[in-house]
Amino acid sequence: MAGAARTGPRRRLSVAAVILGAGRKRMVWSTSQLAQLAGTTVNTVRHYHSIGLLAEPERQANGYKRYGVEHLVRVLQVRRLSDLGVSLSKIPDAVAGGDQRELLRELHAELEASIRRLERVRDEVGSLLAHGAPLDTPTGFEGIAEGMTPTDRSLASIFAQVYDDAAMADVKEMFEDGQQRYQDLDAAFEALPADADEEERVALVSQMLPALRENLDRYPWLLTEPRIRQAQPLAESALVESMRALYNEAQLDVLARSMLQVRTQTGQPISVDPGPDGAAPP
Repeated sequence: MAGAARTGPRRRLSVAAVILGAGRKRMVWSTSQLAQLAGTTVNTVRHYHSIGLLAEPERQANGYKRYGVEHLVRVLQVRRLSDLGVSLSKIPDAVAGGDQRELLRELHAELEASIRRLERVRDEVGSLLAHGAPLDTPTGFEGIAEGMTPTDRSLASIFAQVYDDAAMADVKEMFEDGQQRYQDLDAAFEALPADADEEERVALVSQMLPALRENLDRYPWLLTEPRIRQAQPLAESALVESMRALYNEAQLDVLARSMLQVRTQTGQPISVDPGPDGAAPP
């Protein structure tokens, strides 16, 4: 108790003290002091000047800037609005008395959209972690990523930009089915060297035909009804060029021969556009 009596309650700056001190010489702050008071950086203050959000202050005789309360209030206003998500380009209208309710409604809608996006990203990151999937695994493929090669993931990523959601559900089924039923075939195709001889190519085509026919029977849109989200010429160029870039000459030749035989057997129209090495694209 004795200690408490000696120190007494903590002093507080009273309103009276502020008023009594009002007659003293007006204090001004440097750029660094203004930044410190506003909880920001000198570069940020300078940026506000450069884009017209903060008026240039008077300068002292030595050339240094003289910031006052009006500048501090302005910087705090800008920071507050920026923290709320208002873009710097909209701040002048907001502080000048524009329709703040409408601006708040826009911000609220943007934040709701951001929250949904972040929740989706959180779920995707969680799925990648849960399945130990590589970072470049396309959305929805995390559960089968373990059996996908880097080429598979690259193709699936391109497919996701070209095909619509319904088509991608089928693409995922095809990858999954291939892992479960055609592991040996997929491995043989993946291992086919670019200089594979004719016998190897013909043997692999004969192995691929049943699986290819089955997929085309289950997913006829692959030949007759493209389910694409891009303009068709752009989508087709993306599909063809991705195949040419990701598969070697022998693999492309095997795919082209397999497709040609299936089209012939099913009576599908045949249009062959030879690739750079003379092989038809898949």
